[in-house]
Amino acid sequence: QITQLTTDELNLPTGIDFLAEDDILVMEKNTGQVKRILDGKVLNEPVLDVNVGSDNGQGLLGIAILDTKDLTNSATTTNIKFQEENNLLDNEVKVFLYYTETKDIDNGNILGNRLYKYDFIDGKLVNPKLLLDLPAGDHHNGGVLELGPDNHLYVVVGDIDSKRTLAQNIENNKLPPD
Repeated sequence: QITQLTTDELNLPTGIDFLAEDDILVMEKNTGQVKRILDGKVLNEPVLDVNVGSDNGQGLLGIAILDTKDLTNSATTTNIKFQEENNLLDNEVKVFLYYTETKDIDNGNILGNRLYKYDFIDGKLVNPKLLLDLPAGDHHNGGVLELGPDNHLYVVVGDIDSKRTLAQNIENNKLPPD
């Protein structure tokens, strides 16, 4: 398989997902920007710019895209049920982002590691909905997102500076700090 450089115009890209074969969303860890690469060219304006911490293991850490037309095309009972239960319409695109959110500015006061769901509409990520709010540390903040074959979103949350809590599903451990 031949690998081809798509672009060298990105600042510390850490994750990508595909809207279509030649339509890619890529996230920059330290800038908090999600950029779009269309037909091999990075578009000038980011589709989203969020405030992130960028120390060590912090930043824009995970991305996953759910395109409901893929659910409709496969038309299994599971996919139809999933679409109905989540009030999803045909041809909607949902983008999930996991990041170390800061208040007001990049590298401001850390608010936490957050998982948001966005709508991808007219080339922008809009209508953020907070799905998960966890504490953040300097290291081991996790962030990998994956949509499973059951259409559920799976999130790697890390151990947040080796703090063992129930967030990692470890039996008989304490709850995460507030």
